[in-house]
Amino acid sequence: MAGPAQGQVLVGHCAGTPWVWLPSMDCTNVAVRVLLTGQIFVKIDYIRSGLMDNEVTVLGATGYTGQLVVEELQRLRIPFDIAGRSATKLAQLQQRLGLGDDVNQIVADPTQPSTLPNLFQKNTRVLVNCAGPFTRLGEPVVRAAVQAGVHYLDITGEQGFMARVFDQYDLAAQLKNCALIPACGVEYALSNWLAALAAQDLEPLDSILTATNTTGIQTTSGTQLSLLRVLAEAGIGWENGRRVRRLAGSQSRSLKFPSGTYTGVWSPFGETITLPRQFQVKNVGCYMTMPAPFAVSLRVFAPLVPITSQLMSGFFERVLKSGKGPSPTDRSSGRWEILAQAESSRGKRSAILTGNDAYGLTAHIIGYAVGKLLSSEFKGKGALGPAQAFEPRAALEYLGDFGVKFELKVL
Repeated sequence: MAGPAQGQVLVGHCAGTPWVWLPSMDCTNVAVRVLLTGQIFVKIDYIRSGLMDNEVTVLGATGYTGQLVVEELQRLRIPFDIAGRSATKLAQLQQRLGLGDDVNQIVADPTQPSTLPNLFQKNTRVLVNCAGPFTRLGEPVVRAAVQAGVHYLDITGEQGFMARVFDQYDLAAQLKNCALIPACGVEYALSNWLAALAAQDLEPLDSILTATNTTGIQTTSGTQLSLLRVLAEAGIGWENGRRVRRLAGSQSRSLKFPSGTYTGVWSPFGETITLPRQFQVKNVGCYMTMPAPFAVSLRVFAPLVPITSQLMSGFFERVLKSGKGPSPTDRSSGRWEILAQAESSRGKRSAILTGNDAYGLTAHIIGYAVGKLLSSEFKGKGALGPAQAFEPRAALEYLGDFGVKFELKVL
């Protein structure tokens, strides 16, 4: 899209929608859609012009979720480059999605750190990492982003990797004036935003609980590998104001969701890493629902889970093919519910999110986050949870356009 000269204001139509060009504070141009009456939409679509080189790079662009992220950036008209280990697959992706010649193909392999500087072109400001499993592949990419002083996002669900990002790279990122925001996928970003809203103004908190219930969700091979990586090591809990080691499934409790009451088992999710950094809280618990008999069995055999998962992850990483995943129809049919509860001497609050299409929604979350990171208003730096980086209510309201429903209750 060709943009106007600096300071110039233009109006026109795009796909039947009127728009006007206005120069932004940072002297890049932003297209703001307006009504025929001249009133600006309540929800504004920001479309960056093509005056600058691409400021976003998507690593793992040829994987299942990576392709969805690329399509979302296309929809938002945010210029980007695609990166991955295979030049052939990158070329195929560019052709299949009809990407223009302005989209650069970058060959970079996390297992060969010497190739990672290729990810950072002259004007790169944001790196989106979709290349997992992150426990094995993520850390060299984080290190490279910090060295380049570039904002970093990823879609990990692997708690141990998250902990290393926060523990080992926070200070370096602050010094380089860049933000590291791991776990911007559905399962963690939504729980983090929801828990932050439930906990607001209740500090000091006795407890924060998050729980996820899913129905009919089909997962990709990458998600399956990440889950095995999570279970292959003891999880990190937050109890009595400090980190503790806890095995997946070692605790269970009854949880009430809009669709019914289920058994939840303790799971090594990201809130035990992110929420204590944001709130003064004594205990944080994360749960995932499963049928009661499975929950009992998991609790009994919890000590064996890390060993079994480690063996299985090594095997499946060799046989599973990346890029495979559910069809759009299958994605839409899968439902999820997220519960967050916060409690203190000042009161108790509960919040619920519901929606579908977890993979499509992950792409929308990444698109939203990228737009915020490119804004001149973003000032965050260091390792941040989603709720530290982006205002939770605004993020959830944005996702309302994609089927996410939000409810907050004082108990």
